[in-house]
Amino acid sequence: MMRISALRRTKKLLASATLLLAFLPQPFSCSVETAGKAIRFRTAVQGAIGDGQSVTAFETSRGWTVELESAHSVFGPVYFYGGEPMARTGPLMHLFGGVAMACPTHAQYDYGAVLGEVIEQYVIDLLADAPTSTGEVQGEAGTCHTAELHLHPPGDQQLPAGSSQAEFAKLDGYSIVIEGTATRDASTIPFRVALDIPDEGTMRIVQNIAGEVELDDESVRPGRIVVQILLDAWLDKVDFSTLTETDGDGNYLFSDDTQARTALLQAVRNRYSYRVDWREP
Repeated sequence: MMRISALRRTKKLLASATLLLAFLPQPFSCSVETAGKAIRFRTAVQGAIGDGQSVTAFETSRGWTVELESAHSVFGPVYFYGGEPMARTGPLMHLFGGVAMACPTHAQYDYGAVLGEVIEQYVIDLLADAPTSTGEVQGEAGTCHTAELHLHPPGDQQLPAGSSQAEFAKLDGYSIVIEGTATRDASTIPFRVALDIPDEGTMRIVQNIAGEVELDDESVRPGRIVVQILLDAWLDKVDFSTLTETDGDGNYLFSDDTQARTALLQAVRNRYSYRVDWREP
């Protein structure tokens, strides 16, 4: 009887293990699908606010009215995938300590086919009225459901440059530089952000940016896929009243360990601070 009970327990364990494996993401690998028509399409990036318009002045959830005087950021590489976004957390992820499964070259889940990739690094004027071109790429026809954006410091990892040295000089070695004024009631606070994202794990990579963009050859569908950076989302949770340190020009700084810097860094890494859409010529 003891032997029969042991066999039954073994069968139950095997059945449970089989069921668990059936629900695990397939697979934790860096495989890339190659099916699909080869195409060429154009890419671009633009700063925006939540309603899709160009950045002017906006209000935050903390009651601040923000006016931006200048805003520049590094951009790229960026990858466009055919697969759906995948959640970072869930019951099964706890089995792996909540750690994202990433490729050695760049942090990707198995998002399906790579429909296109911008491998250069650009400097973007986020207040520009029109999208900034990030080049024409060779890719694959399909629907882009997911994008992955890298925000490394200028020249980091020997990335090929898409912008001129004069443009990179505007960042002074940082990944993001923003200047503006925040006003609430009788308080007016001029501020300057100089943000360098920590080189820890995948901190410099924004994953799971959702999209729904049909990609085809530019001879068939003229236009470009545009990644929008939502500046109101970046600054939405910042409490400007917590800033105390100033520079020589009287601008309040997002210093280390301040609420403002922490809130901004969290927002920069949040996939909902970005949007992917299509623009006609």
